[in-house]
Amino acid sequence: MQTLAEEFRDSNFSIHNVIKTIMKSNAYQLSTSFPGEWTEAYVPYHARRFARTFTPVEAIDVVAQATASGLGLRQFGEQLSYIKEMNNPTRGGGDISPFLAAYYQGDRRLAPQNVNVSSAVQAMMMMSSPIVNDRVVAEGSTRVATLLESGSSDDEIIEELFLSSLSRWPTAEEVTVARRLLAEDRRTGAEDIQWALLNAVEFVVNH
Repeated sequence: MQTLAEEFRDSNFSIHNVIKTIMKSNAYQLSTSFPGEWTEAYVPYHARRFARTFTPVEAIDVVAQATASGLGLRQFGEQLSYIKEMNNPTRGGGDISPFLAAYYQGDRRLAPQNVNVSSAVQAMMMMSSPIVNDRVVAEGSTRVATLLESGSSDDEIIEELFLSSLSRWPTAEEVTVARRLLAEDRRTGAEDIQWALLNAVEFVVNH
């Protein structure tokens, strides 16, 4: 911490420089996987990164980002796309409030919760909330709609959905399954692929 504080001072108190330094560090870039047998004795040495569930704001904003469909919020007369841009997330209203509550979003009357626990309520929200389901359809300005209207090939659609949702390329097996869905019905197949990716454990757990 002392070294980081000194670098902050030497960089003329640049927050951007501190953030870049942290992100380039070995500790920040650790993987959750560990080559070998893990023991609790390794915890103090930060030998791996620990997986965690999303915070309430992260959970809803990553859905909006992955689907390229903003939340359409307004605050002080300004149009906002993400909850993180609001000074108080609980004022999102509508379908946003119960979604945030499922991820333990508190308000200013209660102490903030730091709960790294998945729940059945979170799973139900991801499967049935309009926050998710309204953003995977091939209508409006969603990512699925844009891809289908762009004339992209099946493989291009599959790749972009995986990259935008899971930040990785699809495996050969996943491509085979996705191609079959698109071949049966291109519109419904693309919607189903996007929905399935958002409901994957890999999506909702920061790892």
